[in-house]
Amino acid sequence: MAVTFRRFSSLWFRALEPVVSTAQSNAATAKALRAARIGMFPEWYMALSYLASTATALVLGAAMWAALAATRALAGFPLGRPLLAVMVAAFAFLCMRLGFLAYPRLTAAGRARRIDAEMPSVVTLCYALAQGNVAPLEIIRAVASERNAYGEAAVEFGVVIRNVEWLGLDLVSALKETAATSPSARLRSFFDGLVTMLNSGADAKDYFMHQAKTELNEADMALEKDLEQASMLAEIYVSGLLVLPLLLMVVISGLAPLAAGQTALIPFIVFAFIPLGTIVYLILVETLLPPVSLEVPDLDAQRLADFGLASVPAQTRLLPPPWETSWPANVPEGEGKEAAREARRLRREIMVQRFRQRMVASWRRFTGRMLAHPTDALQFSGLVGAAVIIGGGAVAWINGLRGNDLALVGTGVLVAGAICAAIPVSVFHEIRVRRARRVEETIPDNLTKLAGFNERGIGLLQSFEILGRSATGPLAAEFRAVERDVSWNGNLVSALRRMRQRVNALAMSKVGILMERASAATGNLREVLDIAATDATKRESLRGTRRQAMLSYVVVIYIVFAVFLYVLYMVANLFYGPAGLGAAAASTTGGGLSQGLQAQTARVLFAQAAVMQGICCGMVAGRLGEGYVLSGLKHAAILGASAYAVFLLGVLA
Repeated sequence: MAVTFRRFSSLWFRALEPVVSTAQSNAATAKALRAARIGMFPEWYMALSYLASTATALVLGAAMWAALAATRALAGFPLGRPLLAVMVAAFAFLCMRLGFLAYPRLTAAGRARRIDAEMPSVVTLCYALAQGNVAPLEIIRAVASERNAYGEAAVEFGVVIRNVEWLGLDLVSALKETAATSPSARLRSFFDGLVTMLNSGADAKDYFMHQAKTELNEADMALEKDLEQASMLAEIYVSGLLVLPLLLMVVISGLAPLAAGQTALIPFIVFAFIPLGTIVYLILVETLLPPVSLEVPDLDAQRLADFGLASVPAQTRLLPPPWETSWPANVPEGEGKEAAREARRLRREIMVQRFRQRMVASWRRFTGRMLAHPTDALQFSGLVGAAVIIGGGAVAWINGLRGNDLALVGTGVLVAGAICAAIPVSVFHEIRVRRARRVEETIPDNLTKLAGFNERGIGLLQSFEILGRSATGPLAAEFRAVERDVSWNGNLVSALRRMRQRVNALAMSKVGILMERASAATGNLREVLDIAATDATKRESLRGTRRQAMLSYVVVIYIVFAVFLYVLYMVANLFYGPAGLGAAAASTTGGGLSQGLQAQTARVLFAQAAVMQGICCGMVAGRLGEGYVLSGLKHAAILGASAYAVFLLGVLA
């Protein structure tokens, strides 16, 4: 099968080679693919786009032809069916083709934004290493090795190392080649300046210090630009996906008595336009406004110590020997019954304590995994939600519910099951976000204190000891743990590495990497810590400003959804109620409100539209207001349940 597919792909590529091998398309596609770091030849990618577009066009064109033939539509026009099928096929071909062309460009744009977000931290690390007279190539290698912390920026630095070590280029040529293909303008400028510095023989410390200060100013402007862009995206959602569906449904309901059959568009709006539009909008937001990472992915296991215990991993527990060997079952003769009774009591206590320790350790492992990956909670909450849906559906079917009644009860059961599945995920996610934010809020003050201690000639270890006694918040215990770790193991770098693994917050990991690398390279950390503290203070201030500004858009979404719900409630009662205008028009004309859509069906559809819009509004509110899609689960549960309750009590009662 695989061989046949490869042969078919090769033949297809050879047939399309004259079309896709033009210089212009090749150059543009190659540039986009390299900027997105997609490992595929541009000719193959273009051929694949034509193959997928043609297959999609044939399938959708044939489906449209079959649908028209089954419904006997356009029977009076001999050329109507093939013409409409060809138009649908051509539209599908163009959409798929444009999707293939846009994918690497959108991916490159997302990578550029992620690289720009990491540039201040990366340049600060480079400056810290330059303070210790580390060679530029080793500085680049150090950044590339911290891919978990610096993400896409570390990938670009890794491309430089690949060009030097695998392709045999010198450092200047490798920097030029990487700068030519990088999607980030700020990284290109940084590499170009580094090339100029290497060619001129200037001091690396001065260059990295200047770049660190420049990146701080660039970060300020970038965060302000993100705020403006987020505001624009919020306005687009309110006008395009909240007001527009409401306007369409109201207009269609008002014209239903005059134009029979138009209400058939309402199910399309409810089940296609609203959810698909929200999905496309969230993808757009994820591309233009990538969320800030909270934790470091794929942490490497660290060793317990660095002096002869390298074979003992950190997770190994140094437990006492098993209680069976510590307290033998048979007491030696001559010690009496009291000694035997005391031995049995101690054995029972040890059993209880060991059981408690295992239960606590098991719970900590479980909660730790859930906090690290909240979606893993679906492993048990999804089963609860599925049980609610299956049980509710079975009860509704046993009670003989059919038609609109079954649709209404089924909507409620689905909402209840989704809420049961989403609540644990939302709880673990909120705990994780709040913990990471508490760590981020304490970092600027602690960095400022460390810089002050270093300026007074106090070493880094003594600074941590002082901070452990005076600091408050989630990092105070960790600072004290660093001092104890060094006293036991004797290595500050390893102690700092273990500290950032315990905290497991991305902001703390970057600070830990900075202190690890800088303390190994030089003892003068004052300027580096000052720059890092200034960067952390400004970024935290701007993030707080952004959260406050976007909170207003969350309130706007809630208010507009309340208006959406109220208008749907009034339209359902006005046009589809027992004494509404639609019912009066139907009695006058002698027919229904529309062909194929009765009053009760319309009211159920309006209830489903309110629930669907509530869920979608909640997810968007969480993404815009707090920066994460999972933060919208609580808003979705509140708005979806409220919409269902309003229609169940006020319209469908």
